[in-house]
Amino acid sequence: MVPAPRIVVTSLARGIPAPLAREIASQPGGHASLDGVRYATQGAALTTFGGTIVGGYVVMSARDAIGADIAEVRRALLFAGLLGIASLALAAVLVERGISRQLRVLATIARRAAGGDDVQSGTSVGTVASHDEVSALTDAVQSLADDVSDRTALSAVVSAALPALSRAQAGSAAAAESAQVLSMVRVQGGARASAPVSRAGGSPTNETRPGEAAPGDVIVGRYRIDEVLSSDELAVTYRARDRVTGTTVALKWYRVSRLVEHPSSVVDALREEIRARRLVHRNVVRLREAGDDAGVPFVTMDHVEGLTLEALLRAGGPLGDDAVVAIAKQLCRALAAAETAGAVHGSLAPQHIVLGFDGVLRVSDFTLARLERRMRGGRAPTAIDASARTSGIPQLAGATVGAPEYMSPEQLIGEEPTTLTDLYAAGVVLYECVTGATPFRTDSPLAFLAQKLGDAESAAGASELRTQRPTRGAAAHVLSDVIARMIAPETARRASSAGELLTLLERAG
Repeated sequence: MVPAPRIVVTSLARGIPAPLAREIASQPGGHASLDGVRYATQGAALTTFGGTIVGGYVVMSARDAIGADIAEVRRALLFAGLLGIASLALAAVLVERGISRQLRVLATIARRAAGGDDVQSGTSVGTVASHDEVSALTDAVQSLADDVSDRTALSAVVSAALPALSRAQAGSAAAAESAQVLSMVRVQGGARASAPVSRAGGSPTNETRPGEAAPGDVIVGRYRIDEVLSSDELAVTYRARDRVTGTTVALKWYRVSRLVEHPSSVVDALREEIRARRLVHRNVVRLREAGDDAGVPFVTMDHVEGLTLEALLRAGGPLGDDAVVAIAKQLCRALAAAETAGAVHGSLAPQHIVLGFDGVLRVSDFTLARLERRMRGGRAPTAIDASARTSGIPQLAGATVGAPEYMSPEQLIGEEPTTLTDLYAAGVVLYECVTGATPFRTDSPLAFLAQKLGDAESAAGASELRTQRPTRGAAAHVLSDVIARMIAPETARRASSAGELLTLLERAG
């Protein structure tokens, strides 16, 4: 009789029933239950040399505990995986935000540069309106490319006009003093004429009157006068060297005898205007400082190497479409910047528009024109003077600043200049760039006023002038539309802002 199996050694409790021992012995590789706990069993029999089973061993593992451990490991692996995915997602978001921010910064800076705004290092940049930063950057870079193209076209026109200007200047200088001149002119922003520079590098010809500064003089111990750039009844403009910064500036020296206000009041007004209307833009001649020297008011501004638009038109006549579009874009940018700053020119004319040798257009006297009207005691013109100018345009009584052919109708009848006034003057300037003449040139003062005010006969005359310009492409149609919206006699028919016109011009290329 085979004895019943019994447990000799166990790590479990001693009270294991014999049936369980038999079950384990008969199924060493199976499973068993003990007190409601399921176990997985693994074991083997111990035999004699002859094969007689004399014993065995069984290893038991609680299946539920193993499942719990596996589940714990599984949960740990799942949590680690989810944490890894979340970390990667967060890293991707941070990287994306970093790249997007850089794209936004680049797009905004490119837009500002293309639009003519000064962009300085560390400038705070807001969020671009477009949600597609790459698209915004593409548009901005395209704007920069268009701007470079416009500047190249304008620079080529200015360079091409230099020989003709040099010959004209040489003839004038030879008749005056038989002196050779360099084939380059240096004109400050608001100059009507330029002083010749000697080929040998000697001193330029300067004619000074009592009370004026002369080359070599030093103003307020800082600005050394180099040469006279321009002169009118109110002021003399010099090219000067700032001995503090080492830069070249234009210094406007006002004639005290022509001022209707006390010089100290003029200086205070100049300083307040510079402080209150901080108009800083690539297409505007920037004012630097106002002061007085021995009671004589002066103001300094950026010196621009280039030609006035007046000189360019006098030398070469009408301009090509590319050049006019380039001028129109930059002029509209200057006007838009002035609108934002609340500045009104009121005397805009070709002599106030400087075309730099770098292809950048700059408008001068934006913050000075209003003050200079006050300095002269001038008011908006209200009547016609019988004496006509040599150009055939009548002088208007009280018109102390600005040329009547560029003045808006409302300005001619006594209203204060506004941004729409500047827009009108800019339109007449562009019309002159296209045709070589303004649309309002008559021998009769009454006919001049009739054209300005827009009666039927004058409108027909203006239309006839417009048709003299041959149509050469899409840009020509856009220019015609833009100019028409600028020189409309009624303010309600004009464009509401320079920015609106700039959009049309940029679409035209």
